[in-house]
Amino acid sequence: MKLSDFFELLEYGELANLTLSGNIDGPKGIREQDYPVLITHLNLALSDLHTKFNLKEREVAVQQYEPIVYYTLSSKYAETNTSSTEPYKYIADTASNPFTDDLIRVNAVFDECGNELPMNDETQDSSVFLCSYNVIQIPFPSSANAIFVMYRANHAKLNASTPDLDAEISVPTYCVEALLSYVASRVHSQRTSPEAQGTAVNLMSKYNMLCEQIELRNVLSTTTNNTNLKLGGNRWV
Repeated sequence: MKLSDFFELLEYGELANLTLSGNIDGPKGIREQDYPVLITHLNLALSDLHTKFNLKEREVAVQQYEPIVYYTLSSKYAETNTSSTEPYKYIADTASNPFTDDLIRVNAVFDECGNELPMNDETQDSSVFLCSYNVIQIPFPSSANAIFVMYRANHAKLNASTPDLDAEISVPTYCVEALLSYVASRVHSQRTSPEAQGTAVNLMSKYNMLCEQIELRNVLSTTTNNTNLKLGGNRWV
């Protein structure tokens, strides 16, 4: 779905007959000057949906170095980040598939043979440990080895300063209504009237209800790991 399609759904649906500027005598509907604020709301909605559900999963390869025990999954440690001055660039990404700081949570960690490594298990010598959402501790790193991290990824951020109406909103169809409710709720919450505040609360309740329905129906076919691990093209194998 393109951004322009999403704006159209808002204009003729949740935000119909609403002047976003708050000027009663102003033109109804979404105007070009309204795009940045709506995109800001939409970015928050997309992040919330991708946090709740595993809508997008990515893999990142991390080269181990013996002096390093803690590995922060940040683009400043990525090989493609030529502006970073970090001495160790242990995130082995590529120009065609760069690491973009889109990590929400680590789903699983694998070794070079495709074996899933235990996480946060002090009884296992091969265990890795999650110190925070984006920091992995490898107690016994080896410069000859790498790990492969499967993670829940965020949606690419839409540019609010220079809106692109052709930008893609990559979510399943069954998530669109939830997105509309979240964005419309935030729009109404910025208005001061009791009616607008009540509408904002109702729309956010609708958003949460729709998310619960998605989870209950298990339309995402949730599994521990449903992505084919390719080990970065067998780079280290």
